[in-house]
Amino acid sequence: VYGQMVASWDDVREILLITKSTQGEIQKIRQQIFLLVIVAGVSLLVSFLLSWYLAKSYLKPIREITDCAELLAKEQYDIEFPSSGYTEIATLSDTLKLAADSMVNYEKNRRDMIANVSHDMRTPLTIIKAYAEMIRTISGDNPEKRKQHLDVIISQSDNLSEFVNQTLELSQLQSRTLVLEREVFSMSD
Repeated sequence: VYGQMVASWDDVREILLITKSTQGEIQKIRQQIFLLVIVAGVSLLVSFLLSWYLAKSYLKPIREITDCAELLAKEQYDIEFPSSGYTEIATLSDTLKLAADSMVNYEKNRRDMIANVSHDMRTPLTIIKAYAEMIRTISGDNPEKRKQHLDVIISQSDNLSEFVNQTLELSQLQSRTLVLEREVFSMSD
């Protein structure tokens, strides 16, 4: 509403009043609010879908590596770890592949060591058994031969004991439970 006195005479005033309906502006404002709500809703929906897609694409290689790592934990070493375009995931994949290769080598070395230990223990045991049977059947009454055969048994028993002690020390070194015994000594002596 706009009002202004235009003229005044003999106690009569002429006032010009101009009014305009705001119904059209209110309708335009309502339309603008409605469009703003629609744009906000569409933007929210698009951003949600985009973030879901990006999260899924980022997490897919991590899930694949996790699945492969679980197989590695179940001692399946011939696994191909996926490598993606993300540097961190590619580095993790390469690291896990190195760990798998290391575990394969460890398992092979462990099997070889067990085979070697079995072989190295079997030889002295076979000699000990053979000489014990020789004492029982051949040299039982002959003191010279009995002493000679017993010396071989004692020597092989000592070898076997030394081998077992070295194997235990190796095991302690690998498990890092061997305690270092420090001692002061003279270098010149």
